[in-house]
Amino acid sequence: MGPWLRCAATTVAGRRGGCHAGPLCRSLRAHHWTEVRELTRKDLLTYNSSVGGGDVYQAIADPTRRRILDLLAESEHSVGELAEPFQMSRPAISQHLKVLRDAGLVSEHRQGRQRIYQLQPQPLHEVELWMRSYRRFWRNKMHALGEYLDSQETDQS
Repeated sequence: MGPWLRCAATTVAGRRGGCHAGPLCRSLRAHHWTEVRELTRKDLLTYNSSVGGGDVYQAIADPTRRRILDLLAESEHSVGELAEPFQMSRPAISQHLKVLRDAGLVSEHRQGRQRIYQLQPQPLHEVELWMRSYRRFWRNKMHALGEYLDSQETDQS
């Protein structure tokens, strides 16, 4: 029998019966699991940084943040300019920008008293690489469907 695995969050928190996801952890992150052993402070810091901020997928999961990225793709903007199209306060937009900044998707520079944000698209390359396999999958499915429909058309003739 292989080594017992336990959710790292359970081990870190010292609770029994599962992590924050319930008795059966459903996390798809490979780094979320750890062998049952004594965890060091370094393990805890590694776990927290891998699950916490800086996750590109978490950053783009929110529709408001995706729209902010769309606006920044057109040109750089201040927080006030970014807040205009939304029914949100500037502090709320600033919170979204912090998540995007932590993920490396935006950068800022000061222009007088304003902070000007601009898009940094490099981290999106990771998402594009992941999506590539799904594009191939659907292209193959559509090709197979086309062949099937062609064969049905030929059979009816």
